[in-house]
Amino acid sequence: MSKIKFTALWIFTIIVASACTGLGGEPEIVSTVPIATPIPQVVEDDPLFPQTAPDVENGALIFAMNCTACHGENGNGQGELVQEGSISQPPDMTDIAQNSLDTPLEWYDIITNGRIENLMPPWQNALTMQERWDVAYYAYTLAYDEEMLTLGEQVWADKCADCDVVNTLTDHESAVSISDVSFGNTIDRDNFGSTLSQDEIRAAVAYARSLSVENRGSIAFIPDTVPEADTASVENIGVFTGVIEHGTAGGEIPQDTVVQMQYGNQRDGFEFVQTTVNPDNTFAFEDIPLTTAYTYNVGAVYRERLYTNTLLEGHPEDVDYDQTITIYDLTDDPFVVSISRMDLFIDPIDVPDIGTGLRVTQFIRYNNSSDRMFTTGRAIGDGREAVLLVQFPVGVLITSGDANGRYIVIDDVEDIPTSVIDTYPIPPGNEHEVRVEYFVPYAAGAILDQPFTNVIDADVTVTVSNNLEVVGDTFILAESGNTDENLRMYTAELNIETEPALVVEIAGNPFITTSEDDTVVTSDTLLPILLIFVGAVVLIVIVLIILSNRGNSNARSVDKLIQQIAELDEMHENGQINHDVYQKQRNELKDQLTKLMNKNNAPTGAS
Repeated sequence: MSKIKFTALWIFTIIVASACTGLGGEPEIVSTVPIATPIPQVVEDDPLFPQTAPDVENGALIFAMNCTACHGENGNGQGELVQEGSISQPPDMTDIAQNSLDTPLEWYDIITNGRIENLMPPWQNALTMQERWDVAYYAYTLAYDEEMLTLGEQVWADKCADCDVVNTLTDHESAVSISDVSFGNTIDRDNFGSTLSQDEIRAAVAYARSLSVENRGSIAFIPDTVPEADTASVENIGVFTGVIEHGTAGGEIPQDTVVQMQYGNQRDGFEFVQTTVNPDNTFAFEDIPLTTAYTYNVGAVYRERLYTNTLLEGHPEDVDYDQTITIYDLTDDPFVVSISRMDLFIDPIDVPDIGTGLRVTQFIRYNNSSDRMFTTGRAIGDGREAVLLVQFPVGVLITSGDANGRYIVIDDVEDIPTSVIDTYPIPPGNEHEVRVEYFVPYAAGAILDQPFTNVIDADVTVTVSNNLEVVGDTFILAESGNTDENLRMYTAELNIETEPALVVEIAGNPFITTSEDDTVVTSDTLLPILLIFVGAVVLIVIVLIILSNRGNSNARSVDKLIQQIAELDEMHENGQINHDVYQKQRNELKDQLTKLMNKNNAPTGAS
């Protein structure tokens, strides 16, 4: 067995044992592990889409001045800070297979709000909304190249010259929420009759997306000369004060507790200062430079762990900052952790080199009912701990990555189910959330059978799209909350203590192909048309027989059955009823009609 597989097996074994039985003795704390503190998402007054076409030439300059130290000159994630080991490698923006799963809005959100766990500062105050859209679109299109755009233009001209859909991505309000993969699957199915190769799909989407930007010739352009980025000008001097609280009943705060502060940005670098708490558990950092270009983070070191507060932005008009940092004692009791909510979003997808199936984006929220921080205390050899195990249905492929070091993805390892290990400790309360995206092969249906190692006491929602449905008695179709007519939301309340699992059965055909031209009959519509034609002929024959026997006392029953068959045919034609259910009910009605007709035509006195 290889070293990688052995390590994965070892991690899986210890965390399953921890989840099922608990760990004996005091956990061995071996490293400083930051708490995953949620970042409040900034709600802007401005709408979340560009008011004018994003200028990728301006975006290229902004990127070159502010982003290359981490992301590299061409966005491949190999910036100088990465190469010198100062930060972990960010995602490769030139990887079109991975990036095409995201939307421009997701990239804009990251630029606006930052990623505290990756030392990615928020740029909301440093860049205007339009500048953030400029750099978001430039970064999003870094995986395109001139050859791809030329091929895409040719595909549209040769195969769909009259298609208005090529202009869909110029509608900024809707385009920012469409991923390249989703748009590509749609146009290939609806406009090109599923005839395009993967390279042609990507090229067609890239060309269509390029029509929505200014200076499209600057897509993937790397400027030869870049204006020198100004270092942040200090606008004021401030004081950061605060107090340390113990969130565990009976817990004591050591008088030598160290408090650390980090401030700065990726462009100018970060400064670190530290102090110790006062006898009343307060602390203070004085003479701290304040500027909107910096971010500030304060944390307390307790039992070799760093308990951090929410990332702050500097506002020079506010010179005094007061914060509360809560520390906790630890627990390794797995029974204090349960699943309190799950949300699944399921839509069809065609992934290059993988195939056609469903993309499942899953959010799992955990509740720690104790007043202690939950962790196993089991180190995995690189400073992280194996804290939480999330298993996935058999046959899926994890596509969301490791969240820059937070998750350990285990797949393609013999005798181990596809799993994700979360290395972030779980604080008390109901805010710890795991987000994972995975791919499920799909034909006529699929059953997602997902086992868990924690008790499920949760509200669950499953939102599906594009002719999919959730079947079975567990989930109920929600009458409210379906704001998009193409989406269906199903809900359930699950309380499972013994062998907890989430089982979702999906049915429907999300890959139906149709023709834009009403005069063209495609293969998917031919069979229903033939069935309707045959059904109509049968009905005409039946009606003629009924008319010839109108005097029979059972004529009303015959009419009613014919009407029921016609209504059933109409429901099937409109996609309102499952095909198998339709056939079963239609056969039952035809049997009743046949028996009734035979009775009508029987000689007088026959039984």
